[in-house]
Amino acid sequence: MNLITIIGGGSGTGKSYSLRNLAGDAVVLNVERKMLPFQSKGLVNVPINSTFKLFEAINRLRDNDEFRTVIMDSFSEFCDILLAECKNKAKGFDVWNLYNTEIFNLFQALKSLKNKYVFVLGHTETLMDADGERIQRMKVKGRENEGMIEKNATCVFFSKTIRREDGKGVEYKFITNTDGYLPAKTPFGMFKEFLIDNDVASIVKVYDSFYRESPIKLADAA
Repeated sequence: MNLITIIGGGSGTGKSYSLRNLAGDAVVLNVERKMLPFQSKGLVNVPINSTFKLFEAINRLRDNDEFRTVIMDSFSEFCDILLAECKNKAKGFDVWNLYNTEIFNLFQALKSLKNKYVFVLGHTETLMDADGERIQRMKVKGRENEGMIEKNATCVFFSKTIRREDGKGVEYKFITNTDGYLPAKTPFGMFKEFLIDNDVASIVKVYDSFYRESPIKLADAA
């Protein structure tokens, strides 16, 4: 058993920065292949340049007890790489059939990581629903997965910047539950606040406290 969390938001809203307090028992599958925007405290950073390398890394982590927290940064870049690979392998509708299959396979692979907290970071898009209301969701190419990515996660956070009252800079926050516009979600009673600090290490501590057992014990009891 594991717990999958999705963290969505626009560029520059603090998604990657939220990893700053994670240490050596956490690993980033760095599909973006970018420098992390903080000084690492031992967080392991693995650059990923293809979907094959990503699935290979996930498979290696399946039986690895060294890492308790796994972060994929980002789902958006994965989709871009995946689509390019699919266009090289297939033609016409087969491109999208292969693309949709691999997105399904990705989340199945992530769900197979036992005894771990899995965080998937990604960019969002803003759309209008049938009633003309604005909605925001994880961005994904292809119609089959539109609005469906969040269903793979137990927790969904959306990053948000708030200007400080003194006018000096901004605060980086996560939204914990839906406001009718953002489809954020967390289990009832897990977070008392609508806005929390964007700190994944602190979120991991909340997960531990909320379930009152380590993920290993939960897995053994399943």
